[in-house]
Amino acid sequence: MDRPRWIVAGFAALACLLYCGKAYHIDEPAYLAIAGQILRDPFHPLSFDYNWFGFSTPMWVVNAFPTLFPYLLAPALALTGGAEWLMRLAFLPFDLLAALSLYALAARLLRRPLVPTLIILAGPAYLINMGHLMPDKLVAAFGLAGLACFLKALDEDRPAFFPWAGVLLAGALLCKFTAVFALLAVLGAGWGRRPARWLAWFCVLTAAPLLAALAAAYLRGGAWGGVAGSAWRGVSVGLAMSGGGFFDRLRALLAFTGGCGFVTMAWPLLDRSWRRRGLVLLAAAAAVAVLFLPSLDRSAVVPHERLLGAVFSFGALASLSIFVPLPARGHRHGRLLAAWAAAVLVLQLFFYWSIVTRYVAFLIIPIVLAQAAALEARLETRALRRTYAVGLGLTLVLSLALARVDYRYAAAQKEIAALVAEQARGRRLWFTGHWGFQYYMEKAGAAPLDALAGGWGVLRPGDIAVVPTVNTLVLPPPGPAPGLVLPCPEPVPLRLMGRGGAGFYSSNFGFLPYSVDGSPLDSFRILVR
Repeated sequence: MDRPRWIVAGFAALACLLYCGKAYHIDEPAYLAIAGQILRDPFHPLSFDYNWFGFSTPMWVVNAFPTLFPYLLAPALALTGGAEWLMRLAFLPFDLLAALSLYALAARLLRRPLVPTLIILAGPAYLINMGHLMPDKLVAAFGLAGLACFLKALDEDRPAFFPWAGVLLAGALLCKFTAVFALLAVLGAGWGRRPARWLAWFCVLTAAPLLAALAAAYLRGGAWGGVAGSAWRGVSVGLAMSGGGFFDRLRALLAFTGGCGFVTMAWPLLDRSWRRRGLVLLAAAAAVAVLFLPSLDRSAVVPHERLLGAVFSFGALASLSIFVPLPARGHRHGRLLAAWAAAVLVLQLFFYWSIVTRYVAFLIIPIVLAQAAALEARLETRALRRTYAVGLGLTLVLSLALARVDYRYAAAQKEIAALVAEQARGRRLWFTGHWGFQYYMEKAGAAPLDALAGGWGVLRPGDIAVVPTVNTLVLPPPGPAPGLVLPCPEPVPLRLMGRGGAGFYSSNFGFLPYSVDGSPLDSFRILVR
């Protein structure tokens, strides 16, 4: 490998090593549960009940994605015993594959691809989300590698790489349906360079393994009551929510894109052709002003949240405007980038139950690459290097601060479980809430409250229940429930979720990807019956 590739690989490895000790977080426990089931019964990965929605339900209702990722997770779980740092290190090869594939893509679009690649890897959406043991990690690895192989075959007239591209993209689809954005990017890249029928067959053959897996499940009687049915329910919820809460979703999508892209918000302002760009920026400002009108609020919005959301959204629209002239100008691989960005935008806005940064991370990639290509076209070398250096530095400062906060939030879930288990002294433990909190409470011997099996009514005198504040699908105690409250303070005044309108992991918490807020990361109420 040449020096830039070593730098990219080293950056990806360092990111993994810095956070490999992070407590399990967000949806990781659900995938670990499936992996554990695979070790017990490899032919029935979803045939068990799991309390993930506040009540016990079959896992095939919970899980909306294909099961390739849990099958890859299972051997690591067997070998490591579930130790966080060992599990994360076991997936380091996929981090390296994703990073090096991203660099390979950037090198085909840019004269100086190194720093834009590092800016993407260092961005908060990518750095934080791709460290988790979730299917998105493999979508990045397989999807980016597949696109890199496709472009290599296309640009260098080396058709032997097309099958490799198909296999890798098929792997991405078998990890998560949303990897379909990569197929649409393939259509954009190949349009006009390969016959339309050839492109259609490539996409059909690439999707064939996924379709075969769903067909096999259907023949066994499990598809529409299993993964496919669960996925369709998720899409249906997304479509329904995009109708009733369209402006909320649009606010979140734009704010997440601008806040996670961060430096790309400023890059359009470096364009000196103000006669053309000025109209674009004015239109973006007008659209944002309308989008954040108080009359469109569905819940209370404090002024500083509205202002921050408007700034992020303006930056997102300014950044996305780069795609309007790209294909028309004959920009190299302009159709690829435009199709890629459009696919992720549509998937997030209409086909998922919530706006989430782990999907926005895949939108940031074409934005940064397109913006970097535009910078290279209009800035001299010295100015370009300075712009890149400042952008990378600011991105690292923001992302490292947010990553620290997220690391502490995840650790708090683990620490409270250990503390309560130690103090329980033989009493029965209960909890409500999910994510990493659920994993560590169950590991400590606690049982989840089930809304369909008595809820709070199952507690007996002497029982202890733990209720988190910043969590999802928490079953609130009936009536006043005084108890000991243990806050989790954090001096860095940034929050990814909480009271400040931040919803980094789900826009259901707020339309900001992060907020300036000094409130506790979480607080836990300890109730004794």
